[in-house]
Amino acid sequence: TSWIYSPAGLNGVLDDNRIYLILVRSVDLANNTQDVFDVSGPQISSMTLKMDKLGPTSVIVVPADDSGVNGRYKPEDVGQFSKSNQFTGTATDNPSPINSGVDAVNFRLSYLQASDTWYWQGGVVYSSGAAAAVSGWVDTSVNGSGPWAWNYIGNISWPAGDREYMLETKC
Repeated sequence: TSWIYSPAGLNGVLDDNRIYLILVRSVDLANNTQDVFDVSGPQISSMTLKMDKLGPTSVIVVPADDSGVNGRYKPEDVGQFSKSNQFTGTATDNPSPINSGVDAVNFRLSYLQASDTWYWQGGVVYSSGAAAAVSGWVDTSVNGSGPWAWNYIGNISWPAGDREYMLETKC
């Protein structure tokens, strides 16, 4: 038998940055009540829950952003895993130590041409439009245990010509 308990407003009464212990007790048709609670066996009847309501944050380390002063790069000098200058960064999930951790970090690379934003779709493809904005988020490799390190294990294909690009991350 299975069950679900999800009363309206439950999320609102559970405080952030807390650990909760959930105990479940069963009663059979003969009115026998469970008196042994298992947290790790095949019949799990209790568990701890970390309440983490704050989203993680990510920071771009490479390429460095210096507000346009010197942030000029040649295509072969940035975003190339084969030359060890790939996109990298860190991610954190606070508060510590009660956090759920960082599962994924994604990046999106785009540039503006006239009044249209073009999003990198992988390979040599850049596309524009609402669908391209959504599909333009690219997975990275995440490792560590807080702060987490992320990097893009691949090479960016840069279009010909000088452009200013926007690199965004989310986790």
